[in-house]
Amino acid sequence: HQLWIASNGSKGTRCDLQNEDLSHIDLSNSNLNGANLRGAVLYGAKLRGVQLVMADLSGATLIEADLTK
Repeated sequence: HQLWIASNGSKGTRCDLQNEDLSHIDLSNSNLNGANLRGAVLYGAKLRGVQLVMADLSGATLIEADLTK
């Protein structure tokens, strides 16, 4: 995904976590810009400092997720 971001999508692959159960995962400070998180379950996930510019969170579950800076 980092190569995909750095090359403006011409190299690498976009992060695709559609419908994945990511409950309680620690993704703190990750760069998920442009990622596909449609329908992902992020219940109680640690998302502190995560970059989500242009990420697709349609239908994602963010209950009790930590989105603090």
